[in-house]
Amino acid sequence: MTENEKRIEYLILKYARHEPLTSEEMAILQEWRGRSAEHDALPDKFRDEKWVEESLTRLNRIPSEQLWQRISERVEKEKRLITPWYIKVAGAAAGITLIVVAVRAFVPNRPARAENGKELVASIPASEQLFSNPDGNSASKHIVLSDGSEIDLNSGSTIKVPAAFAAGNREIQLDGEARFAVVRNPTHPFSVRTHRGLIQDLGTVFNIKGYASEDMDKVTLLEGAVRVSDGKNQVDLHKRLQQVQLTKEGIGQLVTIPSEEDAIAWQKGMFHFRDTDLRTAMLELSRCYGKKLIYADDDVKGVPLHRFDVPREMPWKSTLDLVMDQEKGVVTFIEKGDTLYIRQQTKDK
Repeated sequence: MTENEKRIEYLILKYARHEPLTSEEMAILQEWRGRSAEHDALPDKFRDEKWVEESLTRLNRIPSEQLWQRISERVEKEKRLITPWYIKVAGAAAGITLIVVAVRAFVPNRPARAENGKELVASIPASEQLFSNPDGNSASKHIVLSDGSEIDLNSGSTIKVPAAFAAGNREIQLDGEARFAVVRNPTHPFSVRTHRGLIQDLGTVFNIKGYASEDMDKVTLLEGAVRVSDGKNQVDLHKRLQQVQLTKEGIGQLVTIPSEEDAIAWQKGMFHFRDTDLRTAMLELSRCYGKKLIYADDDVKGVPLHRFDVPREMPWKSTLDLVMDQEKGVVTFIEKGDTLYIRQQTKDK
């Protein structure tokens, strides 16, 4: 095992134990995670007690001789004493250490694949970085770029950082929602490209909600200033909590939202809805909990969810119960596996 591999294993262990990482350690781990989708997902898996337990169970089923042979082949003939794998591992840290070795032995060096079977990162240059926070993860993902700029990534979101970023080309791509705290550099301006437009930093903290699956992007200014362009027109946001929408028709009207919670409650670990249509609210919930939504009709999508403030770490069943309480007598929810069927409740005549 090389010194770099040992360092990465050490950082994954710290991350799994929820121990604080220095800015340098965070940058090293983020760079490693950006090399592939598999790398990106691995540290979060070690925080999942169920995944750790299942991984150890799978190891227990493999004959020790066969397991030793596979590990030996992948760890470059490193000589080490390994406790027999069928013995129950004592202590979470020891268990994670064994799984780190096992993952290195069993996960092949191949591109990650999307659900449709197409290669997800095969066309990405080796030095380009891809960061994602998958559906089903209630926690935001914190990323520190090489220039010191910080990004918090919401569920179901992905950013792509170009190979030339360190050389001064500070344009990244976003599909999803993220909060940016940008290090100002007039010589090399920072910009974010979504499916509908380009957002340019002018010395800024800002939030972008730009999921390709939704009808519009929302850009909210939190500090400083930001410029939003759709390729034909542009608008500058200079006042805190100003927000503008981007649709296929272009840039919408500039408004001021009541509070920053209306834009970045997710980054603070909360669901926060105020007279939000059910489709928008349920989209955010489904990303956090990894659920599929099927609507019986379009009318139910516009039913409002009047007031909703719930921690994102709350179990799915409890969160759904609170939604059902608000929509009692108006909307019917039927859950089958990971799919939620939603329809407007008919009134008895």
